[in-house]
Amino acid sequence: MKCPSTSRQRGVFTIITTIGAVLLVLILGFVVDGSRLMVIQGELQNATDACALAAVAELNGLPGASSRAAAAGSQVGGALNKKSFQAVSVSIAPADVKFSTSLNGPYVAASALSTNYRFAQCTAMHSGWVNLFMGLVGLGTDDPVAGSKAGLQQTRKACVLPLALKTINSTAPNFGYVAVPSGTATTSAVMLSNLRVADPNALVLSKTALEYGQLIENFGSCDVLTEVTRVIGFDGNNTMSSTLSSALLARYVNDPTFASGVGISSRRLMAVPFVSDATSTAATVRGWACLELGAGGSIAYRGDARAVSSQLPTSACVVSGVAGIGSVGPFAPVLVK
Repeated sequence: MKCPSTSRQRGVFTIITTIGAVLLVLILGFVVDGSRLMVIQGELQNATDACALAAVAELNGLPGASSRAAAAGSQVGGALNKKSFQAVSVSIAPADVKFSTSLNGPYVAASALSTNYRFAQCTAMHSGWVNLFMGLVGLGTDDPVAGSKAGLQQTRKACVLPLALKTINSTAPNFGYVAVPSGTATTSAVMLSNLRVADPNALVLSKTALEYGQLIENFGSCDVLTEVTRVIGFDGNNTMSSTLSSALLARYVNDPTFASGVGISSRRLMAVPFVSDATSTAATVRGWACLELGAGGSIAYRGDARAVSSQLPTSACVVSGVAGIGSVGPFAPVLVK
């Protein structure tokens, strides 16, 4: 029996090794291209998610809302997010932020003519995408694109200021207050006389006047349960009135859109609980009011913070918060698609 030539065996082995090496390089190339694509796609998705949430937070139904929303979405989603392994900023222009009155659209550019938008959509693209290996077989040649939609839903927990408004009567949802722009709207003097420092996370006031003042000037407290009939800490005797007045004034003056912005920013619109059964230290939550902070620390009543019409929110107040089953609080931005 004749044995195969050793040289022929070496030749076959060399061919097999070469083919295997080429296949291995191609597989590794596909893995590298796929990994790059997944990372950049994820970065774009994070950017458009942030854009949509920031944009819809400005949709308060007031003049200029969509223009403010487009600017906010572009800034938060674009300028503050990066792509290409966090090397360069994501490009999201105000024109890439669009709005609709319904989830399924149509979505249109910002317009001063409409104040009814309640959904925002953001898109972002990574231009000039090149696949080093997948492109050789015609795969992954399209530029990565991401898109996000956000709307408003009622909250189970929310970020709110440490404030509460005493009810005038027991008739929900306005409890005796009349909203602007009615000619009989409740005056600022009445509003301020019934507004108090409160602690929505405690049964009694647990912080100093300075601490509550800083919370009012800034971002308030988060993880606040929005359910009604809760007992919260309350400055029933108004011992912190001077702190309250100075904090409201500082909040207005420090508004980033003050003196130059169009319309009313979300910072000047505050969702606070209606309370009744007040004592010197505590009160019971009955509902949620939407208040507008004005010049000199004045306050206007803008209606029920949980108001809806045709299943869409109509309140001007938008908070940050967590939605979920059984949510009854003010509306907050949520991703919807």
